[in-house]
Amino acid sequence: LSWMRRGPVTSVGLRFFRFRLLERGVPAAGSAAAALRGSAGGRTAGEGTCSDITIGCVCASAMLSGTASLSPVASAAEESGVPRDRWVFPRVALESSTSVSLSRRADVDRWPAMRVLGSAAATHVGRPLGEVEFVECYSCFPVAVRVQQIELGLPVDGVPTVTGGMPFAGGPFNSFTFQATAAVVERLRAAPDALGMVTTVSGLLTKPGLMIWGASPGPDELVADLGDEAAAATGTLESTDDATGAAVVVTGTATYQGMDRVGGFVLADLADGRRWIGTTTDAALLDAIEARSAVGQPVQVLGRECVA
Repeated sequence: LSWMRRGPVTSVGLRFFRFRLLERGVPAAGSAAAALRGSAGGRTAGEGTCSDITIGCVCASAMLSGTASLSPVASAAEESGVPRDRWVFPRVALESSTSVSLSRRADVDRWPAMRVLGSAAATHVGRPLGEVEFVECYSCFPVAVRVQQIELGLPVDGVPTVTGGMPFAGGPFNSFTFQATAAVVERLRAAPDALGMVTTVSGLLTKPGLMIWGASPGPDELVADLGDEAAAATGTLESTDDATGAAVVVTGTATYQGMDRVGGFVLADLADGRRWIGTTTDAALLDAIEARSAVGQPVQVLGRECVA
């Protein structure tokens, strides 16, 4: 995969990046799974599937960008002569240090840890997060944005970004959260009665983080690691990469070399309640994955591979 570099911008051999998310079953109207439906890369997604997303929809890993953050106490800012209209204040700083991989979650289309953080943040600021004026959701892939919108109660038909997202405002991990915070701070200085929120996902939707800022101080700040609460809210399954027997497909993705399909990864639930993680080269199963009809399909697990 070739990436874009910014500052100045150059593009070298941009290619399509194939990414697919399949969920269990056909989503019911109004459900989280149904909300994952939408359009991406100019193609309509169905049954919770995002595929053939262009590079403009995913993070750019090689970015020439930088941000500095200065966080003094108020007295130091006053002594240094920093104008009041440049001040911003942290209202909420939450994280979950509990990491539960996507493959072990009972519901692969949900992220309870982020829901826990969002609920605590909304309670503290006294309003739904959907009413926060400036929002920047971590946007490494379209599915990361959709899942956060669902768990945080943000409008799923909205665009939770002030930067344009990761393809346009910094590389992955900590770099982008700094770029996003700087962009939100600029807007708060111009709208002192507003709030701004920045989120992060720890790469693979594992350990969420969330901060809310304001140009005026709140009565107090909420700073916490809600790892225990997140763990309690997250249903998990024992996982294995080596098993034998019948299973039901939970999700799957086809893998490519260039434009040639070469195999796929599959998550499937075994009859004994465990989650199997493995691969497939079965043409019929790969066809079903690409046709968005594999979820719920029975398969036979043969060690580290499976067949339809």
